[in-house]
Amino acid sequence: EIKKLYQGLGWPTLFVKIRFFTAPYRQLASRVPSAGLIIDLGCGYGLFSNLLAFLSPQRKVLGLELDESKIKYADRRIKNVSFRKENIAQADIPSADCILLIHVLHHLNSYPEQEILIKICYEKLKPGGQLIICEVDRHPWWKFILAQIADHLLYPGDRIYYRFPEKISSPYADPDGKIEVPDRKAHHLHHGTKPGNGAAGDRLLFKRAKIGKK
Repeated sequence: EIKKLYQGLGWPTLFVKIRFFTAPYRQLASRVPSAGLIIDLGCGYGLFSNLLAFLSPQRKVLGLELDESKIKYADRRIKNVSFRKENIAQADIPSADCILLIHVLHHLNSYPEQEILIKICYEKLKPGGQLIICEVDRHPWWKFILAQIADHLLYPGDRIYYRFPEKISSPYADPDGKIEVPDRKAHHLHHGTKPGNGAAGDRLLFKRAKIGKK
């Protein structure tokens, strides 16, 4: 149903088809709370934001994207999702039940800038909220190479700062200090949960923040 909303748009239409095939949206969506404010940082064409809103009317989804050529296609008239053209590194992020960083960290300007954004997101979570990060992994090697080629073709001249599990700082882990790093097959989950079966070449980094009642 979501793919139909992007028909007849040229490149965005093709991108959406490719993205649904390559991205682990099914597994990601199952991890996102079914209600509350969900913020999708660097939402691009709004594909995942719209999908989350479509799957649960109890969600209020906000997508932020700086690129005008992408954000202009994001609003597909789903009532419980909205979009703003904004630089996520400078945005005033509201307090949220869940914050998403899906294939976006490696496009920031440095690893320190990534750390700052992760910290800000963590601090903006409501008690019991979640920060979900999905990034390109090194394995399998061929898919990592394809990801590098795609990033350099789509973002010529930009330096890419891929963020691997060892570069996730422990202060953002579960309060009891437990961080699970499963074998590198398809995903890496940092949330005290078992790895899923999403698309190879990505990894999911789940951070449970702030224990407490909502």
